[in-house]
Amino acid sequence: MTYTGDVLLQFDAGDIDALWEDGQPYMTDGFETSVLMAIFGDRDTWQNAIADSQDERYVSTFPDVIANATVSDATKKDGIAALERALSFLKSSGAASKVSVTGAIVSVFAIAWSIEIQSPSKGTTRYEINWERGVVTMMNNGGTA
Repeated sequence: MTYTGDVLLQFDAGDIDALWEDGQPYMTDGFETSVLMAIFGDRDTWQNAIADSQDERYVSTFPDVIANATVSDATKKDGIAALERALSFLKSSGAASKVSVTGAIVSVFAIAWSIEIQSPSKGTTRYEINWERGVVTMMNNGGTA
């Protein structure tokens, strides 16, 4: 286990959690944590007040899009736009060369959004966000170097 970097945060059943082993949190280079916080981070947080640039601020409206939403083409499109906007800092900061977001209505109760991030250092990383009956799950679908 490494003791340097950023605390690895994971999205599980609607909660953002850190994993611990022997009193030490699992660590990461920060990429996954940045993606998670960019999508689900609270815009009205002290971090935004002290951020040196707009790229460092949480601007996601995705939680607002899915709060009390219904399965519709408008919700799917609004989710795509919110995710693209929330992750745009990855391109402007040079952490990614491309961010692609797609969405699909998978049932009368669910919408799935797919995120593909091409990064010079990490290759292609894929995430899936599934919203079903108001419950959100997010998975890292791995990547290729």
